[in-house]
Amino acid sequence: MIGVVTGDIVNSTNISVSDRDRLLSVLNALLVNSVPLGERDSAIFRGDSFQMKLSQPGQAARVALSIRSGLMHNTPAGESALWDARISVGIGEETYVGEDVGKSDGEAFRLSGQRLDDMKDARLSFLSSSDFVNEELAIEGAFVDDIVSHWSRNQAFVAYQYFQADVPTQQAIARKMRVTAQRINQLYHTAKVPLILQFLVRFENIVTSLLS
Repeated sequence: MIGVVTGDIVNSTNISVSDRDRLLSVLNALLVNSVPLGERDSAIFRGDSFQMKLSQPGQAARVALSIRSGLMHNTPAGESALWDARISVGIGEETYVGEDVGKSDGEAFRLSGQRLDDMKDARLSFLSSSDFVNEELAIEGAFVDDIVSHWSRNQAFVAYQYFQADVPTQQAIARKMRVTAQRINQLYHTAKVPLILQFLVRFENIVTSLLS
């Protein structure tokens, strides 16, 4: 069983031409930097869509939130809205391994693509072959999506740090942002990072139960 993360950039046509190259560079770096969170096999399509296969499906939610928060905090100051992505996570089998992720196939790929096609206002969703798991993740995922969709650039930057394999101290994050550790702690709590981290633990436990 694998995890497939499929997504596209929100309102990509509204992003200024001068920032397109930067967007692609940021997106590619985010996919590459997800390596410690799971085995990477990813691709970017048409400049605004992407897909990643993870051999550790329990890390799929963490990877999805790392991508979203990374896009948000890397948004240029001149943009009218923070960069973001609609992301669908499919959990299932892989029946055909192609030369790359774009040519592979299986239940996980179909579930991820199907869910992304069905998404309207949501920007984060999950789908597996288990109705019980889908019901739980639909509720929890909706709450997480609502929290993330209202982050500021600074909240996204702080949250991003906590989605990495090696989480820096708040003092280290403060030095990166050139603010006080107290300010980082405030952003940490207003972004509801502790609740997000609880969800990530629960997600991994749910996926583990699917694998057993």
